[in-house]
Amino acid sequence: MQTFQKVAVASVLDLDNFFLDKEGTYSGQQAYKNSKVAMVMSTYSLAQQLEGTGVSVTCMNPGFIPTTDLSRHASSVARFMLRYLMAPMFKLAKITRTVDHGSKMIVDLSISEKYKGVSGKYFDDFEEKESSEESRDEDLQKRLYELSARYCCLDGYEALTAPAPQPPEEKPVKSPKAKTPKKKSKEEKEEKEAKETTENDQGQGKGGPDVEGIKFVDEEDKPEEEKPEDRDGEPAKVTVTVEDTSKGDDTGDQGNDGEKKNEGKTEEIMEKGKAIEQEEAKVEVAAQ
Repeated sequence: MQTFQKVAVASVLDLDNFFLDKEGTYSGQQAYKNSKVAMVMSTYSLAQQLEGTGVSVTCMNPGFIPTTDLSRHASSVARFMLRYLMAPMFKLAKITRTVDHGSKMIVDLSISEKYKGVSGKYFDDFEEKESSEESRDEDLQKRLYELSARYCCLDGYEALTAPAPQPPEEKPVKSPKAKTPKKKSKEEKEEKEAKETTENDQGQGKGGPDVEGIKFVDEEDKPEEEKPEDRDGEPAKVTVTVEDTSKGDDTGDQGNDGEKKNEGKTEEIMEKGKAIEQEEAKVEVAAQ
């Protein structure tokens, strides 16, 4: 038993171009149509050859079942038209079928008592119908069977080798576009700057960069400091000069007045001291 689906009418099956390998003759629609009409013709040929053997050969059309995704390899335009234009129209016209409907037809033809002993017939929607005129051409049926037997290397037929399929056309490979660096966000920039600042601070804490052998401009004329051991055994001396800058020039007169007052008090104390000494001397004389 074989199954097929009806498609739009294409060219008649050309056995001299069986594989559609002649230039400009291949199309998906033509190849699909050829395969289905060949299945119907093979059904008729097999039924004749197996007549009287108890083997039944039938074929059927399960109907248009859009959920099988048969057009998955078609062009995007064809898929769009089939899914959004043809399928709704066929459904409205009650042409579409479900997977359950199509599978039930296959099972019934295989095991139902109703179709027992039926052979060499074509069925559509559980009814026996007449196939296309092309498929009923007996001469074309015979030639197709002999050609198929030769390609299948059956006994009694001269073997033929099927031509190797042409390699698919290589599509030009698009060179990958260079990735443009993304603009860094403000947060990323701030985070990077903070990281760099931290690294610089750590570097300065560890002594900073290696500047050995580098002489800065402001150090070129600066004399080298004498080290204690550079002097002939003499200990290093350090002179510290402290200047009192707490008082400015405007307080100079006040400082002079203070010094004069201190000098007067000193003279007064010295005079009192002399007077006390004289009194003590007088006391000593009187005691003697």
